[in-house]
Amino acid sequence: RFQSRPYLKGCEEKIAYDIVKKAEQKVMSLPELKQKIAAAEGDQILKEAVEVDGIKVLIKKVEMASNEVKPLAEQLVGKLKDAVVMLYTNNDGKVMFVAGCSKSAIEKGFKASDIVKKAAMACGGNGGGRPDLASAGGKDASKLADAVNEVKVMLNKLVKVM
Repeated sequence: RFQSRPYLKGCEEKIAYDIVKKAEQKVMSLPELKQKIAAAEGDQILKEAVEVDGIKVLIKKVEMASNEVKPLAEQLVGKLKDAVVMLYTNNDGKVMFVAGCSKSAIEKGFKASDIVKKAAMACGGNGGGRPDLASAGGKDASKLADAVNEVKVMLNKLVKVM
């Protein structure tokens, strides 16, 4: 049985505070943990890029929350340097496309906004954005394969991709 020691009087609060601080230093917050997981997934996905005429092309379905796709696309374009990236996800029947293009890819005629618009339209949706980063949504997830094929056809017109 614990007995209170007179010399510990008033120290309980400081001891509890120190324990909590140490625990906080050891445990990452949920957003930090998600960011680290996304970075690890991104490194794995990089290996799937195909290089054509000096541009790395990556079209990939990802399993993650919609709000996490755009940062991953930006990260992948940054790591691949000369790249065209299109990521897509299907969460509960809601399709989302995110595309990113490096500066050198834009100079060769690739535009992220055109890529996502083409994909979204195939799924009954719409969207757009900037030439370097764009996102769009689709309503009909059953047309996802068609959307991906239409993007590949579009990219093939610019460069023989796949």
